[in-house]
Amino acid sequence: MNDSKNRVSPISLAREALDHRRMKRFGSVAFNEAAEDLRTLGGAAALEAIEYVVERDLQSGTIDDSRRQGSHLGIGGLLVTYFAIVRACPEQTDRAVRFAQSLRGFLVEDAIQAIWTVWLANEDSRETPKGIVDWVVHISEASSADSSAAKRFLRRYQERQASTGNEW
Repeated sequence: MNDSKNRVSPISLAREALDHRRMKRFGSVAFNEAAEDLRTLGGAAALEAIEYVVERDLQSGTIDDSRRQGSHLGIGGLLVTYFAIVRACPEQTDRAVRFAQSLRGFLVEDAIQAIWTVWLANEDSRETPKGIVDWVVHISEASSADSSAAKRFLRRYQERQASTGNEW
């Protein structure tokens, strides 16, 4: 991060990432520069900022799910950033599980997709932390709209485990 970005608070970065305020374009590809700055910041400060913004801006109970989801197109990227930081800082796994357990509505499915992206969608994937897999299992067993996303994740997780010779 350059000097001007160092003065931006982690909460401001999280809001910029959520709202797609700083998109960087390279031809037809774009990436969220604020989310990348959060990932570079890393650690507890970045995680705390993302948790704060998700709780205050998306789970406050003041607007319905469809309006929340449509007004913050960067939520998927913000959650990928969150779980990428956790992957880089495994000591934050328990915190991430508590955060995931606090999510409601469309955020549950978005979190499951972010977890897939961070831990399972690439060839150099590391073992998905047990606490996170346990949370997805819990969601899959619930009778909610989110259970289908969790079941899809678990099928893909089992396939990945089998292809790497690990048992689930």
